[in-house]
Amino acid sequence: PTLVKVSPYDLRSGKNTENKKTKVKLILSNTAQETGYNALFYSTNQLFTWDQADALLKEKVDNLKNQTGSRDLDEDLTEQIKEEYDFCYTPKKKSLKRCNDAKWWPQIFYDTLTTDLRTTCITNALTEALNKNELYDVYRMYIASRPDEKKDNLSFESIHGWDTEALFGYEWFGLRSSSQRKQRKLEDSLRDIVQYFCYDDAELKWARTKLW
Repeated sequence: PTLVKVSPYDLRSGKNTENKKTKVKLILSNTAQETGYNALFYSTNQLFTWDQADALLKEKVDNLKNQTGSRDLDEDLTEQIKEEYDFCYTPKKKSLKRCNDAKWWPQIFYDTLTTDLRTTCITNALTEALNKNELYDVYRMYIASRPDEKKDNLSFESIHGWDTEALFGYEWFGLRSSSQRKQRKLEDSLRDIVQYFCYDDAELKWARTKLW
């Protein structure tokens, strides 16, 4: 085992790894709605309508402005977020075509937004930072696949632990849909990626994609 004495982000500097010689390969991954785990298993932040999502978003943005000072944030931040994340309704785009869409609903809107803030963007930044150090060869994986199932009228998303569940065997969440072809395909794909990665298999092709 190796004790890392600095922040992972600071490992981008070769000065913090001068005593290391062996190149390290890493996969940094997260699911698209990591924070969705909480809503599925606890009542906190459960959203069933776009009005509820709108009220919660405004509450969180107001709290953020109060904590940081409104001068540091755009007055139209709430509307900018809605526009960026295809909210059901925004003043600039008065379209309701995504309302009740099977691929985009109030809960997944909020969970995607909060996951981007807490996990996705941070992991993107860490990936780029570590790749500045020649000691590291870092690959980025983003998992959006999700099961077709509901719990207490909330649709399952690609929540925290879903990738682990697929990689090591469907059991923890106890979903009926675990035997579906799509779920098995995710399981096989993740296991293939890990196998190819560990054994440096040339068949594994990683796309070069900008993280921002």
